Amino acid sequence: VVNIPAKIGDAVIGRGQEINLRYADETPSRSTRPGERKEYTNLTIFSSDFGVTLSLDQPSYKAGDTVYFTVVAPDYNYDANRADIIGSGAENGRVSIYAEGSSSGKLENYKLLETSTDSGLFTGKIKLVPMPGVSRGSGPDDGTLAVAAGSKLMFTFEDNKGKLLSTASIK
Repeated sequence: VVNIPAKIGDAVIGRGQEINLRYADETPSRSTRPGERKEYTNLTIFSSDFGVTLSLDQPSYKAGDTVYFTVVAPDYNYDANRADIIGSGAENGRVSIYAEGSSSGKLENYKLLETSTDSGLFTGKIKLVPMPGVSRGSGPDDGTLAVAAGSKLMFTFEDNKGKLLSTASIK
């Protein structure tokens, strides 16, 4: 495992970026005198870029149901010694949950918790309440979303690589 810093000099190292390393051995094992000749070893590595997948636990829901969210995002496992949190924006992605076709409100920057240390698997849940209920919560398991039959549940994850969407119908 190679730990790659966030910056090398003035260059910011992003996920998926190519890094070229060169090692110079001043006194290879076949040399009889230090500095007599050098051997160079070149190595190209990439910072990880495993991507992100997201899913809902069911294809359809109704008011009163609990919705379970899962995001598989190994690159967001920043600390191998603790469960990380994603979804609140900036460097750890942005999670939004809302009902399209409804004026129920939107849960933005909803936090999801890593299932264990070093797993890269993040989960959360919300309770669906009938309109005109209140949509509120910040995650990972305190959210409520007011929904109406016929609307569509929208679950998004957005980071600097783009926006992913998972949907389900509301019956």
